[in-house]
Amino acid sequence: MLKLVLMITIVQRKYSEDMISYFGQNGVSMTFGRYARGTATDSMLNYLGVAEKEKCIAFSMLPVELAMKVSKGLNKKIKDSFSFAVPISSVGGKNMMENLENTNIPQNEGQANHYKFADELILIVINRGFVDTVMEIARKAGAPGGTVIHARGTGVGDAEKFFGVTVGAEKEMIFIVTEREKRDAIMKAVMENAGAGTPSGSVLFSLPVMKID
Repeated sequence: MLKLVLMITIVQRKYSEDMISYFGQNGVSMTFGRYARGTATDSMLNYLGVAEKEKCIAFSMLPVELAMKVSKGLNKKIKDSFSFAVPISSVGGKNMMENLENTNIPQNEGQANHYKFADELILIVINRGFVDTVMEIARKAGAPGGTVIHARGTGVGDAEKFFGVTVGAEKEMIFIVTEREKRDAIMKAVMENAGAGTPSGSVLFSLPVMKID
């Protein structure tokens, strides 16, 4: 039975403090944040009347019922907030698990067995500087857009290579949420045109997610 999820929330960077404050006021005890940026083109931003690409992406572990309540409330409080959930199968430490599951949010009988993870999170790890290249390929294959954070691999010595990619270098991670029906086409296009054997060096995988905003 589904109990815990990793809720991933994306807001404009200027609303990051408001988001963290709202989480704290509504029982979300564990949140990790990271500044990020959107992948919309400048022309699209101008068309939409949006002034900035700067984002904040937050990762919160919490019961699924609380995730649904908090995300809906946040969406009313902060314009253009976007949340989705990834199922959690295990958490290290009995006390940690009990603390995360401890909530006063009522749960309808049997409801936790009927959540549908109909969408997919495609996570793409690429060499730094190739976001535009990879996103152009992904968009042509049906991707709606993405959010990017800066990262760094930890490979050293003989462990430096992973599927032919140097993991100890500067990286960027692209988060794309899409319908399950589009997942295979997007991933295939990225692998064929910007995969491990190319300068982009893309390594990618997908996870089932539930949109909860």
